[in-house]
Amino acid sequence: MVVNELRTRLNENTVVTIGGNDYAIGKILSDSGASCLVYNAMRLPTEFERSIGMPCIPAVVKEFYPVAISENIKRDNGSDDLIIASNKQSKFDVLFQEFIRGAIEQVKFYGKGSIHSLAPSRIGGANSTFYTVVDSAAGESLDKAVMESNKRLSLHEIVQVIASLTEAVKELHDKQILHLDIKPSNIFLFENNGILSQRVALFDFDTVLHIEEAQAGNCKIGFSAGWSAPEQGSASIPPRHNEISKATDVFAIGAVLYWAVTGNRVTDDVLSQIKLNEFDFLNDIHDIGARNAVKEYLKLTLMRVPADRATLTEGSQTNKWMKHKDC
Repeated sequence: MVVNELRTRLNENTVVTIGGNDYAIGKILSDSGASCLVYNAMRLPTEFERSIGMPCIPAVVKEFYPVAISENIKRDNGSDDLIIASNKQSKFDVLFQEFIRGAIEQVKFYGKGSIHSLAPSRIGGANSTFYTVVDSAAGESLDKAVMESNKRLSLHEIVQVIASLTEAVKELHDKQILHLDIKPSNIFLFENNGILSQRVALFDFDTVLHIEEAQAGNCKIGFSAGWSAPEQGSASIPPRHNEISKATDVFAIGAVLYWAVTGNRVTDDVLSQIKLNEFDFLNDIHDIGARNAVKEYLKLTLMRVPADRATLTEGSQTNKWMKHKDC
């Protein structure tokens, strides 16, 4: 998870015009994404829409504001504009192209029939940067949901999140697409049948690649410490492109499960414990059946070697998790 205090958020109730529509910015949903800040917002009705009684429409707005050069970007008091240092404008433009590519990939992938969709409906320039909009989206990122409640999710909620997340990732993999940046800030929860965590939508497609692209060795592989698989490399170690596969995303699902249960990110020491079948960190789960189910899923996902991880195919071992939805 990227945390950066140098990015100055838009004030609540700020109105931004995006793609010809006005949006009133609400509370921030996520400030830990590498490429953007994410806000709740309301699309304001046009004059004609107001005249016929049309209400405001809920939306999620992403503001392009990259962490990589945030120390070279200012938002002066009294202005909503982002001011980019002249020597960083070219870098800003490169990062923006990645941001746009992610939005395009998300639109291309998700159809209207997917319950795991959070695809942008429009994109537009404003405040010397760019915004994407998802209309009628009433949800919140997983990390924000946990932080604002100031407590861990219940085991029932965790199971709902992981089961739905597994389904969402499988949809990608069925299209031979890898997400490569699955983490709580990129997982949105939506209410379904009155339960917030029953439906997951993947967010932020900046790192998405087709499998052949990822393995070709001539493209950037995303990495987020504590969430990414070993083969994705690190800030100082290059990725092992030939090992990038569907199993790379499977590792990240396990990392999210581990975080949801323990409140901590995965470390190399954690991987060693799981390999040795040591699960003292699950002792707070008193129901033996539920604890064993979590153990099984962690062993299926958090393996250092990609070939040792389970696959997300119909009837695979990972789908055993679906049987525990009622934990």
